[in-house]
Amino acid sequence: MLFRSVLSPGVTSWAVTFDPVRSRLLVAQDERLFVWDPPWVDPPRVIALPFAYGTGIAAAPDGRRVALASQGNCCVVDIDAGSVMARTENVSGTTTRVAWSPDGKWIAVGVEPRSVRLLRADDLSEAARIPADSQRTLALGFDPTSRWLAFAGDMRRLHVCDVSNPSAQRNIALDYSVWGLAWHPDGQRIAIADRGSGVRIIDVPADGGPLRVRGSHAGHPAEVWCVDWSPTGDRLYS
Repeated sequence: MLFRSVLSPGVTSWAVTFDPVRSRLLVAQDERLFVWDPPWVDPPRVIALPFAYGTGIAAAPDGRRVALASQGNCCVVDIDAGSVMARTENVSGTTTRVAWSPDGKWIAVGVEPRSVRLLRADDLSEAARIPADSQRTLALGFDPTSRWLAFAGDMRRLHVCDVSNPSAQRNIALDYSVWGLAWHPDGQRIAIADRGSGVRIIDVPADGGPLRVRGSHAGHPAEVWCVDWSPTGDRLYS
């Protein structure tokens, strides 16, 4: 990894991602979306937002759109046009994290307290409101086939639900709260980052069988905030 530069010392948001097609760097903070084009050296383009965003961000698989989470709502921005395409109505509670399904059809949003909203990506209409035992959903993601949605948070339990039938859930108790998760490219394992300074690997049978812990690694010097698999799935980064 080559460290290039600090792009903007004034940007402090943790809502940061790349678009998967053109590798544009996207950062949401307050009422602004910053867009840096490769090679990420010129000043960013700034898109005005209708609300203060910055708790969650997820780029669409087509690379043209980005979903942003905020205090009680979610919006989708057309990156090229610089305009808001859709926005949810405000709901009570804090919107924590957002994820976009690989097939582009669904957006999942964690809402504090204790729920995950499954939204249709084209207009952000609500398809389901899924109860969550966590006060805050701090990690969520779709599997590579877009069939399963996994989510977890501060109540030490991982949930996996069927997107076509969200009431059909599998879950497994964990030793620690979860900060982040990542699906393996084969869609049958999830890596989770936890507050116990470790990484756990959870088996997720494709036939809907019970979740189980495959293995774990402890010994990080501090809490683990994020995990990610290499595209081939032979390496895990934390």
